[in-house]
Amino acid sequence: MKNNKILKDLILFTIIPFIIPFLVEIPDTLIDIKLKWAVILFSGILDFYFAYKSLIEKEKENSMDWIQKSIRHAFSGAHEIIERKRDTLSHETEFNKINIANEILPYDVHSHINDICKEFKRVISLITQISNEFISVTFIYRYSYNGCKENEKIWKWIGGREPIGKLPLNDLIKKENTTFYQIINGNTYYIYSNNKKELAEEGKYYLSKRDQMYDNVGSVFSIKLAFFSTVFWKRDLEMLIQPVRFLERYVPCR
Repeated sequence: MKNNKILKDLILFTIIPFIIPFLVEIPDTLIDIKLKWAVILFSGILDFYFAYKSLIEKEKENSMDWIQKSIRHAFSGAHEIIERKRDTLSHETEFNKINIANEILPYDVHSHINDICKEFKRVISLITQISNEFISVTFIYRYSYNGCKENEKIWKWIGGREPIGKLPLNDLIKKENTTFYQIINGNTYYIYSNNKKELAEEGKYYLSKRDQMYDNVGSVFSIKLAFFSTVFWKRDLEMLIQPVRFLERYVPCR
């Protein structure tokens, strides 16, 4: 199959384009001029059609390859997280630091979520081919179950704490020009933009110091997650991932 494709590309992109100029040089005494130009025109159109079709097929193949690679990266990342969690539990159990029989959640949930954020960042870097240092994943959370303590009702960082100066997180989320405010207050279920500057001009994104370091270039994706009570988990946890930035180029701070 691969050899047939190589032969097909050789004929379409090399042999036929090479032969057509020689057809023009055939003396009119050897072939009818109308027939000669008809053959040349037909050969050109035929070559163009099959070459275009071949390029479309190649584009589809590349697209499918990219999707398959992305899926493999995602599954590999999930597998790495599971392995790290398993190894941690095994180590803690071996040294009697935890008792799985007595503890419903025998590991630090916040630390585990932070690991997920880091792995998510690494997977995005592999898929987009953007250097890891140009991507950030921010995760904030709060508890909202009945009877939770007052200090658990406020929003807190888990991962990707943004350099927002002296402005506290719970003051930041009250600013209407932030993705935090837009999603927390139900104005939208998610936010995605391939241009942070435009999103900031629309009043839906707060440009941080990190953004300014890279001339505000990049993409943003934000979404709200909710974890509800189960037999194993007696508390509701509201979480917000904000944002994932895709910085396509490094722009020094001016």
